[in-house]
Amino acid sequence: MDIKLFNWHSRRAHYARLGKALSPWIFVLELSVVLLLVVGIVAIVFGIPLGWALVGLTAVPAMIVEWYKYELRDVPVEVKSRSIDGLLESELLALLPDQPSPKSIAFALMQANSALFFEVRFGVGGSFLKEVASENQSDTAAIFEEALRITDQVGGKMTAGVIILAMIRQLSARQTLLGHLQLEEDDIVRGIQWYHHLNELIEKNKKRPKQTGGIGRDWSFGWIPNLSRFGFNISQSGGDNGECCQTQKVHLR
Repeated sequence: MDIKLFNWHSRRAHYARLGKALSPWIFVLELSVVLLLVVGIVAIVFGIPLGWALVGLTAVPAMIVEWYKYELRDVPVEVKSRSIDGLLESELLALLPDQPSPKSIAFALMQANSALFFEVRFGVGGSFLKEVASENQSDTAAIFEEALRITDQVGGKMTAGVIILAMIRQLSARQTLLGHLQLEEDDIVRGIQWYHHLNELIEKNKKRPKQTGGIGRDWSFGWIPNLSRFGFNISQSGGDNGECCQTQKVHLR
């Protein structure tokens, strides 16, 4: 495998694997921060000098948790990169072995949550590809090169769907296989674009402040912006003869 195409030892690939290894331990680390802090403060209150040491120790797990949340959980892509390890989403990158074969890539897809979207929606994913993928490592370069071309076509993002489509395009009997699933390549391309759109919506909603209450609370205060936004007032709509329907207004006291 050309190291310029996929470098398993790159900084980003290393961080992706480190984030995957740490993910099961994040809750334990967060809990240890709370316990050390509480026990330390209690010790300080009772005049035990060890309490200061315990409070100081909270910095270690706390820094690891922050590092994971802001860099390791979703390692930022290298926008100007032209390599798989620089552009591939970190979840899937962490699962790829050194010198991967098409079949080992398929097994990695089986473990990636992002690939489940295509498994469920289209019936193509790791479990499908592992049955038809080659075990020859020399075939991987063509898949990665095709993945880079697809990435340019779908806005510069390389997710599991991009790898799936790249693998499908390298199959000699791809038209027969897709026909069996009643699919065309354009269907998968549109699926990739839709998946990226969903991720963008999720990221935007994460940045928005959470809204408390809802239509029930709005109604109780006599103000119903959500209902007004998604519905209409039938009392203001015209009848069959152009006459307005009259309804009794309810005043909240």
